[in-house]
Amino acid sequence: MSYYRAKLPSIRRMAWVSRIAGICFISLAIYGLAASLLGFGEANLMLAAASFILNLAIGAVALYVPHSFFNLSTSWDFRLEECAGAEASLKKVLEGQA
Repeated sequence: MSYYRAKLPSIRRMAWVSRIAGICFISLAIYGLAASLLGFGEANLMLAAASFILNLAIGAVALYVPHSFFNLSTSWDFRLEECAGAEASLKKVLEGQA
C-alpha cells in the first residue's frame, strides 16, 4: 500500500497522458481516412485503411488503459481509507486509550 501511495500522482498523470494520446490517435485516424478519401493524401486505399485501423486500435487501447487504472485506483483508494481507520484504531489501542 505504501508503494501505491507513493506512486499515486504518477499513476494519475500517466492516465491523463494516455487519454490525451488516445484522443490524438483517434483524431489522426479520422484525419488520415478523410484525407485519403478526399484525395489529399496518398491514393492507395489499402494503405489508408491499414493506417486508419492501426491508429484507431491504438487510440482505443490508449483510452481503455486509463479506464482500467481508474478502476484499480478506486479499489485501492477504498483500501487506503479502510487502512487509515484501522491504523487510527490500532494507535489508540497501543497507546492505551481504548
